[in-house]
Amino acid sequence: MSGRSLLRAAWACHATLFAAVVLGVAGSSLPAAGRIALAIGAAAPLVLAVPGLYRARRYTFQWLALALVVYAGAAIVEVVASLGRSVLASVALLAALLEIALLYLLNRSARAAPRATRE
Repeated sequence: MSGRSLLRAAWACHATLFAAVVLGVAGSSLPAAGRIALAIGAAAPLVLAVPGLYRARRYTFQWLALALVVYAGAAIVEVVASLGRSVLASVALLAALLEIALLYLLNRSARAAPRATRE
């Protein structure tokens, strides 16, 4: 799979995760002010990663993969607590895990590219 295809797939996972997180928080039973604050706080790292993903920066791939572990952990907790009935949590979990794998592959391909050009 080419680097471009991997990056497109990572963008799709990123958008899916963003939507699942925001919709999941919006559907919670918190007061309106709490939902808005939580949605902004939960979505902030995903929004901050957009410029780095657009430029395909290795540094963004690395820190975003670490941040996605938190999203995956929160989604696992929600899936287990709801006995698998939370569709948004399941979607968020799958999107986060797939994006972690894609970022790993993108990071490896970005690291391998400069070595090939030196020879």
